[in-house]
Amino acid sequence: MRFALKQHSYGFLDIAPLVDLVFLLLIFFMVGSRFDKPVSAINLPDGEGAAGSDTSLSVSINARGEIFLNDRAVEFTRLEDELRTALQKGPEQPVRLRADGSLQFARFVQVLNCIQSAGAMGLEIEQDPRHTVR
Repeated sequence: MRFALKQHSYGFLDIAPLVDLVFLLLIFFMVGSRFDKPVSAINLPDGEGAAGSDTSLSVSINARGEIFLNDRAVEFTRLEDELRTALQKGPEQPVRLRADGSLQFARFVQVLNCIQSAGAMGLEIEQDPRHTVR
């Protein structure tokens, strides 16, 4: 009596559907990803802020750190006194702060502290509306 030899068929694994799946996942993640600049590269003055009210009290700082109060150059040591005098006319008016994008952040904070020490009740930080940070 002759027995038939069993041939084991392990089957063939077709990898074409797996390759299709990998490419679909790749496309999904590429479409769903955002390719933004790193957070550390954000230029702080860029953005779209709320429209500010029309005030006559503004503080501007250029790239060299020079300070201007209502478009008049002011030394940093005199800024608090000048602001305090201007705020006595209308203490409820907000101070509008404009700073250059390449300004050192430490100088920006110094001016913010000076505005607070002068007794300003409100602060508006102006931004360049042409650039938005998302």
